[in-house]
Amino acid sequence: MADNENEIQEQPRHRSMEKISYAEKGRFFKLRNILNIIFILLCIVGMALFFYKSREVGGTLLIAAVFIKLCECVLRIIH
Repeated sequence: MADNENEIQEQPRHRSMEKISYAEKGRFFKLRNILNIIFILLCIVGMALFFYKSREVGGTLLIAAVFIKLCECVLRIIH
């Protein structure tokens, strides 16, 4: 036990903040970004319609946004 008390523990090494090249991001990176942009826009429009105009149309857009996000998640898992 005395040896354990005298040992110096190493600090964990932090990952560097280097930029990742496009090739390392995966082949679906650009498509995933486009799907994320569509998801965000559909959410904004869907929520605005849901609260201010028609709940049916807004709800439909929000469900479509969830489907788009599901597709993006599947592409992330495939990577």
